[in-house]
Amino acid sequence: MPILDIDSTTAFDRLDQQRHSRWSEIANAGAPSSNFISGNFFRPILHKPFSLSETSAGFVIGSCFAQQVQFALGKRDVPLRSCILESPTENWFLQDGKDNWPLHFFHRFNPGSLLHEFEHILSESPAIADGALIFQRADGLFSDCHYNARFTLPGFEECMARREFIRTSINALVDVDFVIMTLGMTEAWMDVESGLYLNKSPTKELADYLPSQFRFRVLSESDVVASLTNILKMLYRRNPSMKIVLTVSPIPLEATFTGEDIAVANTNSKATLLCAAQRLLRNFPQVFYFPSYEIVSYSDRAAVWERDGRHVRGEFVERIMDFFCTAAFDAPSEVAP
Repeated sequence: MPILDIDSTTAFDRLDQQRHSRWSEIANAGAPSSNFISGNFFRPILHKPFSLSETSAGFVIGSCFAQQVQFALGKRDVPLRSCILESPTENWFLQDGKDNWPLHFFHRFNPGSLLHEFEHILSESPAIADGALIFQRADGLFSDCHYNARFTLPGFEECMARREFIRTSINALVDVDFVIMTLGMTEAWMDVESGLYLNKSPTKELADYLPSQFRFRVLSESDVVASLTNILKMLYRRNPSMKIVLTVSPIPLEATFTGEDIAVANTNSKATLLCAAQRLLRNFPQVFYFPSYEIVSYSDRAAVWERDGRHVRGEFVERIMDFFCTAAFDAPSEVAP
């Protein structure tokens, strides 16, 4: 079914009433108030259905871009309840047994796994409650693939205790005023036994040790919409006034299991997420779509990217979040460039 279906009069009215509906307007650097495609910082028109106060508490979840968003909001003294920087047991958050940034553990990459985590936090009987997605490796250590398989622990019970700590520590999600979700990818791995999605791919060693345990999938637009719809319904049931911000991470896939060129696979993944987001907005008009992906895509590459061409420069993320805060922490309106 179409994402939008309107009569011809409404369609032409929308074209005429919004100057930035024409490509020539946003491509012309000399035009008054132009947002200028390929300028140093592209500022798209935003349509936001709500505003946030300076004291609004937030929860940010998603791919590694979500981590950058959290830090940028933290610098602006926005109260967040999604960062866990300390654990009562230090080795719970050591990647491959080494001292590594613990927030890597909390990245959430595909929509199916994102749904499982919201269920884990908010449901009284989440699908992973019985220890699903925890696997013992060939060396005897245990990997929790609901999070990150490289953060191993010596025992199953320790993995379960870590899960309970996380669930208890971030259960304040029910009390926050807004949630930001950054969508990362449509490439996903499924556990055949439980039918649940892993957060990331299993390690090659784990896949070799358990060769019939996992299957690789590329999620469709309808798969993404279904997962996000369940998340939104869950959040609104717990807090009908919850403000939800949806965005697509501009950070490309690190690798692809499809056999395609990484650039082709990444474009397909992001396009699916973008289409799913637009379809979701038709069903949930109260959701604020913030175009992080579009800002990065249409801004000057030299200003955006680190040397690896994959990670967004920290200073550019700061500019993105300045733009977001100016828009979100204000009265509801159309935000001009």
